[in-house]
Amino acid sequence: MLETNGTSEPKHAHWMVKLVVVAGLMASGITAIVAALAVILSPLIFDNPAAIRSPLTWNVAVAPIVYLLAFVVSLRWVAKAIATGERRALGRWLYAQFLGIGWVALAYALLQVVCKGNFGCR
Repeated sequence: MLETNGTSEPKHAHWMVKLVVVAGLMASGITAIVAALAVILSPLIFDNPAAIRSPLTWNVAVAPIVYLLAFVVSLRWVAKAIATGERRALGRWLYAQFLGIGWVALAYALLQVVCKGNFGCR
């Protein structure tokens, strides 16, 4: 029989959750640095005067901010997952990360599909 911590999960499951969280936190931290750089460089998107009136261009400019907000919000769940090894906190953290990354991917995909990559498109 497996040794448990008073829960239905075996003891080794907590270590696996912590390992996944720490590895994922390093990857999402690097992604957050890239997003911060994208926020700093986002004014360059509006070099074309027509880009100011394009909602898809604004979506691309705001998408890294959405990812950074999702990253900051998810840090609470990271702390809980590391402290307790709880899988639910790991799931919430992953959901927030995929929500932020999904927003960025959707913003760039819409710009490519609808505007053929042109920032000045309406």
